[in-house]
Amino acid sequence: MYAKINPSLTLYADNDSIQSINFKFLLGQFKFCHQEEKTALGLSAFSTPIAKNISFTMQYGNLSCGGALSKLNNPLLSTSTSAFSSGYSKPAAITSYLPGNTSFSNPFRFFLQFGNTFNKKAWIKWTSNYLYSPEEDKNAFSLYLNKNLFQNKIKLSGQYTFGFFPYAENKISSWFTDELYYHDGTHFSSMYQISLDSKNFYTSFLQGIYETPFGNFSHIFRTDNKINTKNFTFIFSALYNPNFKENTIITSSDKTLANCFQSRFSLNYKYRTGNKSPVFVKNGLAAYLNLNLQDTEHNFKLCLGSQITNSLTSITFQSYMNGKIESSNPYSPEVLFESANLKVQNNWYFADFTPGLSASVSFNPSSAYDSLTITSRYSVSLMYIKQAKIKGSASLSLTNKDGIYTSRKLTCSINSTFNIKKLTVILKLTANMNLN
Repeated sequence: MYAKINPSLTLYADNDSIQSINFKFLLGQFKFCHQEEKTALGLSAFSTPIAKNISFTMQYGNLSCGGALSKLNNPLLSTSTSAFSSGYSKPAAITSYLPGNTSFSNPFRFFLQFGNTFNKKAWIKWTSNYLYSPEEDKNAFSLYLNKNLFQNKIKLSGQYTFGFFPYAENKISSWFTDELYYHDGTHFSSMYQISLDSKNFYTSFLQGIYETPFGNFSHIFRTDNKINTKNFTFIFSALYNPNFKENTIITSSDKTLANCFQSRFSLNYKYRTGNKSPVFVKNGLAAYLNLNLQDTEHNFKLCLGSQITNSLTSITFQSYMNGKIESSNPYSPEVLFESANLKVQNNWYFADFTPGLSASVSFNPSSAYDSLTITSRYSVSLMYIKQAKIKGSASLSLTNKDGIYTSRKLTCSINSTFNIKKLTVILKLTANMNLN
């Protein structure tokens, strides 16, 4: 089987003076976005509708990129925590997308991809990519492979990404810092990742290799793992960056990585109650830890949550806490509270519309604990999904510092999507009001 592309036209407009046209045709796609003096465009051509064995894609314009390039730009673990997060890193090739309706900051890029992912008889599946950005002076290549083993019970995957990327001059240098002076230039950055994936188990290993401005090559290591049973799901990830001073890593996005060890995990327990009207319950715990190996301050995050779902409604409770560990005295480390957040969300599912409610409150004390800022947010939404897709939402945000309201903001929006045969029209209206 291969992709079948039906010609279609999508028009978008909102009250921020943004208009866009998205035209899909048999062998490609064209996207144009405009807002006052800003424009973004993209053109894509592909062979998947006519080639059954080898697919070909070419894109040019204000492209946004992700996949393997995002990991090469920033291999660190995500700092966001959710009690129900199921995310973990998997091997992937470089991905490229035509500009979104509000994307005007991406430079012009050229993207080329070959692969045999549509060939079901292929002994091994592969995808090869090339990305060139003349404005950024970047060249990147990637290769992704995957093979099903033991009658498709285990999937073996791997990817390798490399390229040449510019970095800026660093003028900060002194005897009491670990930063060293270096000129601007171009350096080699690469990364490989291999993984084994089955129904109940997943594991992967990633190594990043970055050339430093001093001619050395620095390495960073990461692993992602998942164990899945009937009722439990456990995900664990860890990253180790042993480099500092002249071996400090500068990534492909000119980001400097601190010498650190990071870990995060999530544990979910789910079960079902009731027979005629079953109710599904999921309880979750997630944690994140960043140990700065050249500093005495370390960050951590915790999250607890519970979710109850049936055929008519779902309700979710989550609580978050952010803190840090001060280890200047290694025999008596001090745990410091930084912020906390409570959130509840309720959605209903009817035949033609879906209403939703959510509320959250966050507590942020000052570093000396002599002041407290409380931020609360209350939202209501309604989605109509019968003949047209219409979603309306309203959100009220309140900020209170030491008993005095310093900010009151109301945001309302309406998103409408209408389909008329092969024409799609999207309209968006947003209003922001300051109620102080």
